[in-house]
Amino acid sequence: MASRMTTGGKSYVVVRNPAKGEYELVSRVKYPYIVIEGAKPLLRLVKFVDFMSSSLDPIDNGFVVACSRPYEGERITYEGYASVIVEVMDYAKKSGIKCCVIFSATACVYVYPEGTVEASVTPDEYIDLV
Repeated sequence: MASRMTTGGKSYVVVRNPAKGEYELVSRVKYPYIVIEGAKPLLRLVKFVDFMSSSLDPIDNGFVVACSRPYEGERITYEGYASVIVEVMDYAKKSGIKCCVIFSATACVYVYPEGTVEASVTPDEYIDLV
């Protein structure tokens, strides 16, 4: 079971763990999450970030990021922040798709397929996607 997940979560979702073929209850927080921008402006896919503190069990519906200390209370740590950026950079490079990592209602990071990373202010249309 995904009990090793450390998200500081406020809500729960059920996800399928393909390694076991079972559904599991997973704790989630609203931030961070990733907006994957499609070719057309209205095509956007939102993926959650799941932090695993030790070994990884793959989870279908999000980015699984290994990080020993992703949060201090409700706030993401520098280690958590960097781990998410590295994971999304790898995804953007492999997929060729621009992504936006939403860290709060006022802070986001755009990650481009060529490896460029740009800190920005979260666009209004991304704040309430989840």
